[in-house]
Amino acid sequence: MKHDEKKMLEQARQNLSANFDGQTPKKTNTKKMKTQKIRFEGKNPTDKNLKIALLPGTFNNIAEIQKVYPDIDAVITDGEVIAVGTKKVTFESLSPKTIEHFKNFFRIAGSRIINLDIVSNAKENFQSDISYVETSPFDERPGFEQVRLADYKSTFQNDNNRVVCEGVNIPLHPMGLVFFTFHANSTLDMTMDVQVPVFSI
Repeated sequence: MKHDEKKMLEQARQNLSANFDGQTPKKTNTKKMKTQKIRFEGKNPTDKNLKIALLPGTFNNIAEIQKVYPDIDAVITDGEVIAVGTKKVTFESLSPKTIEHFKNFFRIAGSRIINLDIVSNAKENFQSDISYVETSPFDERPGFEQVRLADYKSTFQNDNNRVVCEGVNIPLHPMGLVFFTFHANSTLDMTMDVQVPVFSI
């Protein structure tokens, strides 16, 4: 074996042994998760049950969404979301940041809802589903995955104006279209526990 080959082989052994002698190579850009809370309030004074998207997926606006999913009425935002006649459906962030800020974050950083705490003056809002589908400019995935809020409503629960959903798994990421039904003449106060990524160097 030539001298240069022996030298290269020895160097390879040294590099290999460094990975197995308890010295873990330094990791960079390691993704960790932490749980954050998001809370918002909605008011639907109209006489219509409306499907409101939390995230628009890969669509730019409601017009694009309705070409594929015509049942969805609007996308959540700060202030007026949709008007029905003279009445307006509105949402307001009860967290330090705006709803638009949250939406922009989830369009960049994949996260997931793990718990939901919903308070409403209308029990109909607890009979609805939160639905999710991955969107794509190439093809649409058939059907929606659904979280049935009624499954978390206990018959022994004293507070009929509240449902607590623990251990849900609702993805929030750039491809995800997530929506729920906001029932007529009702209010909604929703708190979400969200696992969000934390990047360290």
